[in-house]
Amino acid sequence: MKKLFILALLCSLASSLKAQYAVEVETWAIDPSKDVWVYTGSLPATSSGNFQKLKIEVFGGQYVGSTGETIYYITNRDVLVINQTRMGGTNAGQFTLRAFSANGGGLDFYIYTPGNTFAAYSVRATLVGGTNNAFNLTGNGSSQQLVQSTVQAIPPPGLPSTGIEQNLTTVINPVMISDAVGNIGINTFNPDPNYKLAVNGQIRSKEIKVEAGWSDYVFDQDYALKSLKEVEKYINQNKHLPDVPSASDVKKNGVRVGETEALLLKKIEELTLYLIEKDKMINKQQGQIDHLNQQMEAMLKKIK
Repeated sequence: MKKLFILALLCSLASSLKAQYAVEVETWAIDPSKDVWVYTGSLPATSSGNFQKLKIEVFGGQYVGSTGETIYYITNRDVLVINQTRMGGTNAGQFTLRAFSANGGGLDFYIYTPGNTFAAYSVRATLVGGTNNAFNLTGNGSSQQLVQSTVQAIPPPGLPSTGIEQNLTTVINPVMISDAVGNIGINTFNPDPNYKLAVNGQIRSKEIKVEAGWSDYVFDQDYALKSLKEVEKYINQNKHLPDVPSASDVKKNGVRVGETEALLLKKIEELTLYLIEKDKMINKQQGQIDHLNQQMEAMLKKIK
């Protein structure tokens, strides 16, 4: 009896997990006219009293190889705000988020897939704050329920005759986006494939540790230190120090912190060698001057 109960519980759990993604979409691009619209929920009109929030989760995208998840966090309080995250996948136009005006000035949200794409994904959505209860522990509020998503191969009702589609491309904020191989972008929809982290904005940190080579080879006996005359000639011709990128190069390609720190140290060490050389020259000249002064003093004594 106990085994039967455990088996039934596992079956129930498996069934509930499978039902988490309520809508599955597969398109083969056989008929370009068959666009797919997945209704994912609605929000009231913009106002300071709008406490409802909508979360839309899309698992997959490209028909082959896309195993990531895209999530939209939407609120329409005071102003429409949509934050997007994507982890471990790509979305090369297989689906987009669309919004259409609804009765009462609200917005209906859809996941849209053009009919000429190859796509395979599942969608679920959750609405929070629709109970208008200040304190709710009953488990009966809309925050405990998935939005009843539906799929249709025709545009949303009223479109295009009376519906007003909102262009969300300037509204969606790419909070954090990662591609299929773990490259992460912050505040950008397109992580740079050449870097594990790409940030479109400023970074503030207590400390940054960069593992890079260092420039103490400048002090090796066989290091070919350019003469100051050679350095002067190079500066006159190129308008920047030897080995240092030009301003136009930095504007185009940026700077690598580790390499730049090592390069600046190299220039400081070369400058130190120049100073040591000049100090030796000055000391030698001062010695010669002191010797000449002594000779002159001796000659003056003889004259007197």
